Amino acid sequence: MAMRSIVARWSWALLGVLLVLGLVIGSGVRLGGRPPTTAQRISQLDHLIGCPSCADLSVAESNASTAVAIRQFVAKEVRAGKSDTAIEKAVESSYGAGVILRPPATGLGFLVWVLPGALVAAAAVVLVGVFGRRRRRGRSGGPVVSDEDRELVEAVLRR
Repeated sequence: MAMRSIVARWSWALLGVLLVLGLVIGSGVRLGGRPPTTAQRISQLDHLIGCPSCADLSVAESNASTAVAIRQFVAKEVRAGKSDTAIEKAVESSYGAGVILRPPATGLGFLVWVLPGALVAAAAVVLVGVFGRRRRRGRSGGPVVSDEDRELVEAVLRR
């Protein structure tokens, strides 16, 4: 039974590590510390900017004339040394605020960033509570009975 407990603990630890690794990779955090290349920046911006004349496509995924024009603009601006924020603002001023596919980090859009983390934290608290309660109950699944309680029950039964 002790081996099963050890395997279960290591399984949960591995799951936690994989979850954190997945979140880091999904967030796009650069672990190497090197700044992205020009081509990487262009690609990232092309995937971040939505095609104004297409439904649910980024300019990287579309061959519409507006998407091609935006891709050319992005490449020219990145090569000119403009920041990603400046390029995003320039595209937004030309095509509207809805063209950026990343939700805003303020207002109601803030929930898109906070809610998943809050749900994961709440699930972790629930799981710790459930498994902690199981551990306290013992192997039989029932409540742990103290020696004093046993003595009281035996005294009542003897009467």
